[in-house]
Amino acid sequence: MDSEFAPIARFGLRDDFARTPLHEARIPCRLDLPRAPRPKGELAFDSMDALGPRLGAFRTSFGVVWPLSGFLAFALFPLVIRQIVTADSPSLLMAVAALSSLLLVPLLLVVFLAPLIWIYQIRVHELGLRGFTASGRFVSARWSTLLEVSPVGIPGMRYLRVRTTEIGVELYLPRDLDDSEKFAQLVASAAGPLNPLSRFLESDLA
Repeated sequence: MDSEFAPIARFGLRDDFARTPLHEARIPCRLDLPRAPRPKGELAFDSMDALGPRLGAFRTSFGVVWPLSGFLAFALFPLVIRQIVTADSPSLLMAVAALSSLLLVPLLLVVFLAPLIWIYQIRVHELGLRGFTASGRFVSARWSTLLEVSPVGIPGMRYLRVRTTEIGVELYLPRDLDDSEKFAQLVASAAGPLNPLSRFLESDLA
């Protein structure tokens, strides 16, 4: 056998492939290289599977639509009045129509918030909590990493800011959930009554 083909034939490849010169042969291969370690501070357990079985999932209550609608209607009211006053030919009918448009605010909010409420769930797991940051990024945190809980709010909505010992991980939990009492019970059961979140929820519901 020609010395150019001998190394390939020695490895037992099929005959037609063995007759291919070495400089033209393309032997497929796969290298299973080890994954690079996560940067320091990044959550190695940032997944639902790593937090153990899911005990419950909670969403923001649709009740937040009403205070948020009130705030937006109050903010838009001066603009509507200005539009009526500065119109070329203001009339009672136009004023009534303009003011009635404020009644559409709750409907528009429901249409806008419904997909967000469905997507952004708070999930209680056996070993930790799955939620989201202020920027909307989903993160996970073990119960032992919860450091401090403080109330924060934007007009019409209330949140809990949960600081953790992990770098760059700060959860924002809606205070108005579809079942706040059950959420507090599951957190106390999974995290323990001395956990900062358990203690805050207990005092908040008292």
